[in-house]
Amino acid sequence: MPDPRIVTALALIPLVIAVTVYGSTRVFAGLSAIVVLSGAWEWAGLAGFRQKWQKTLFLLFISLLSAACYLVGNIALSLLIAGVAVVWWGLALILIIRQERGKKLNPAPLLQLCICVIALVPAWITLVALHSTQGFGGPFWVSCLFILIWSADIGAYYTGRRWGRNKLAGLVSPGKTREGLLGGVASGLLMGAASLLLLKMTMSQFILFLLICLITIMMSVVGDLTLSMVKRSAGVKDSGNFFPGHGGVMDRLDSLIAAAPIFFAGIWLLEQVN
Repeated sequence: MPDPRIVTALALIPLVIAVTVYGSTRVFAGLSAIVVLSGAWEWAGLAGFRQKWQKTLFLLFISLLSAACYLVGNIALSLLIAGVAVVWWGLALILIIRQERGKKLNPAPLLQLCICVIALVPAWITLVALHSTQGFGGPFWVSCLFILIWSADIGAYYTGRRWGRNKLAGLVSPGKTREGLLGGVASGLLMGAASLLLLKMTMSQFILFLLICLITIMMSVVGDLTLSMVKRSAGVKDSGNFFPGHGGVMDRLDSLIAAAPIFFAGIWLLEQVN
């Protein structure tokens, strides 16, 4: 019987790429907003909010905040939001290290919702801003980000299963290994380098882009571990069961929400370099 992970991935990847490449930025923004709000609904449940009216109010708040940022829609605000997100994910790494050292974290439900907002809203804003980028082409960059994250995730999964021996963060996510991390970085960088064949870049842009890919992959791991920490606090393995073999929506967004802001800021910097 086919692996549900593979079947689900084969069904979703062409759909996501098609929407990204052929859809307008407004269409992309609308559909990605639905996905992000679905993730926020799951996160509210992980935080301990079970009543539908509580989750609905939370989604309304996130929707209004995201819409306000979208309507302003300038590069300066998007870069500022990306900077705030990067600072947060740096703090999240510190929290992961603390938990790995045995200092258990059980944030209050309202604090978890605040974490959700600062994780999801900047990710959506920077993805939409990236899609609207002129330069080499926004849809190309978003597709590149998706493929980078997917290839790193696949590389880490299969490398970890085959050669994984040393735990990466055993108390936070027992299934992840250092060997898997190296495999994910290698496969992600390989796909990043392959994408350069479609672009005409100077040597300085080439080096900078590979550095952006490396930092993005590492940041995606922080996002993955952060959600693992949240799920462990809630006492669950998956954020939901929406995707067969993959868990919930947040289980598919965890890497992306941390990677999107840094990748957006990196691509903006890349397009300033001649």
